[in-house]
Amino acid sequence: MSYQLDSLLKEFEKLWPITNVEDWDVVGLVAGNREQQITKILLTVDVTSAVVDYAIECGANLILAHHPLLLKPVNSMAEDTSKGSVFSKLARANVALYTAHTNS
Repeated sequence: MSYQLDSLLKEFEKLWPITNVEDWDVVGLVAGNREQQITKILLTVDVTSAVVDYAIECGANLILAHHPLLLKPVNSMAEDTSKGSVFSKLARANVALYTAHTNS
């Protein structure tokens, strides 16, 4: 069974309203295309390179994370940076990322 990412995002918003988020926090869709089909979701606390590798390995095409990957401003998404490397892996594997932090 698959679901369009956009329909899942609407359900996430019902569960974890973005209106409840703290002013300093960054939540919501971080990576992915709202029209992509989602067949498997991986839940995690933190988004790391190892978590993305595991998502790819097990066939998950959406990661639902508690802690934001991009909480502080980022000046570069170059692959030789930790966040850039993780983001590049997500994009190349067509794995979406959604975070629910202080709104959860």
